Amino acid sequence: MPEAVIDTNALIFYIVEDSREHARAVRALNDLDRWFLPHVVIYELAWFFRSINLPRDRAVDILSDLINYRKVILVCDDDVIKWVLRIMRNAGWGLGSFNDLVILGTAYELGKPLLTFDEELRKRARRVGVRVLEV
Repeated sequence: MPEAVIDTNALIFYIVEDSREHARAVRALNDLDRWFLPHVVIYELAWFFRSINLPRDRAVDILSDLINYRKVILVCDDDVIKWVLRIMRNAGWGLGSFNDLVILGTAYELGKPLLTFDEELRKRARRVGVRVLEV
């Protein structure tokens, strides 16, 4: 059963049909049986919708469909936040990385691979021993 923690950019590429990585995101996500979504991904997705002026009702529909999708498991874990704070201190990564580190920490704590199109996050994942899915 292939599973992964999903980064926000993978969902944006999946949802936005004219995005540059849409086909790869659809293929990668459809190949997974379970999508682990840290709560911060939902927040980032909502902010993305706001930034592109997506009508509220359409954004709510998409977010509702997403969190109710049979493959989705929402994840919020206190241990992830503790891991993030420890990594930020030890690796010297700044507050600008906080959201990405929550996503990375979720993959680390769950022992799941990460699906992301973000090259910097891919590098950080490898540094802390999190497997990154190829897309």
